[in-house]
Amino acid sequence: MEGRIEAAPNDIENQYIQLETSMMAELDCLPPVSPSRCIYRVPDGLRRVCEEAYTPRIISIGPLHHGKEALRAMEEHKKRYLQYFLSRLTNNLRLKDYIKIVKDQEDKLRSYYSETIELESDEFVRVVLVDAIFIIEFLFRFWYPKLLDENDYIFGKPRKSVDVWFDLHMLENQLPFFILEKLFDPDIFTVPYEYSDRHNGVERLSLLFLSHYFLNDGPTFGGMLHNLETINFSQVQHFVDLLRKLIIDSTLEEQSVAQSKHTTTPSIEELHLAGVKFKVGSTTFEEKCYISDYISIMDNFVDTPKDVELLVKYKIVENHLGGGDNELSNMINKLSTGISYDLNNFYYGILCEDLNNFYSSKWHKSIANLRQNYFNTPWATISFVAGVLLLILTMVQTICSIISLY
Repeated sequence: MEGRIEAAPNDIENQYIQLETSMMAELDCLPPVSPSRCIYRVPDGLRRVCEEAYTPRIISIGPLHHGKEALRAMEEHKKRYLQYFLSRLTNNLRLKDYIKIVKDQEDKLRSYYSETIELESDEFVRVVLVDAIFIIEFLFRFWYPKLLDENDYIFGKPRKSVDVWFDLHMLENQLPFFILEKLFDPDIFTVPYEYSDRHNGVERLSLLFLSHYFLNDGPTFGGMLHNLETINFSQVQHFVDLLRKLIIDSTLEEQSVAQSKHTTTPSIEELHLAGVKFKVGSTTFEEKCYISDYISIMDNFVDTPKDVELLVKYKIVENHLGGGDNELSNMINKLSTGISYDLNNFYYGILCEDLNNFYSSKWHKSIANLRQNYFNTPWATISFVAGVLLLILTMVQTICSIISLY
């Protein structure tokens, strides 16, 4: 067409080259992916279920929550613990020696976080050092209460130590475990005489020993965690990872699970109405350690507070929540959010299959319907029994009347 000017091939090619150059520059700026990253943000889907379950209460540990207004009050007390720590130093050790330890490990420390930490080098080292020493000092004071004094803000105030206990279990509130081990010096934290071998079997403290004592003696687990000897600590990543290893136990053998596609069951109330009998088993869930599968089947069992009421009645679960059966029912249902499991290797697959077969039989369904419709309340039961007795008496009266005629 006349008047149309065709673009030169070189001009078009230059446009492509410019875009290619821009995109390649973006790709070159991507940070390297570290195989050691293990400290993540909680996915938004889980956080929306229960925000407070994933948010530190009073203290930030590590860079992810550092500087938040709600947690700043504890910064002073973390520094006081650093001061206590430094006051016990021996062998001419100084603060700069510990700064050097952290500084030398900065790249490795940053690689443990799933996102790029924007803090400048000195600020990052400061945060890690203060928080790491706080954890070490806190663990020692937790194990050896006689070290405490009335000025200790954490152990001297009701529930402060419990709040710290929970905050140290937050996935986003973690430091790589290796830096704690590098900073811990057993020569500084000597075993007091009354805690020596003749009393506690402890001759020389280790960070793993203090961590195990702290996790095992806390307000949640109450001594149920496995012994240190059964755990392989060579790959402990952080505190939450250590807790997982203590619960699961590295010596736990894989059990052969019979193949079953069943992963759902009727609720406890439905099974109860169908005639299923409940009793406490010979082992508890923490001894089995199939935690995700256990939570999944409990979610199947519990639909309403009535299901919880039956579980408590038969001593299958213990409810220590202040909100009663309704609160526990909601908690169990929320715990299963986001849980995935292997359909072909579900630990309770055979149990689910047996329960479904039992419940789906016509006889047991009839029993369930009868109980649901005629025995669902004491008054309904009394009315049903009264009706049956009235029917029997009527039949007896009729028979007697017929006999009297002859």
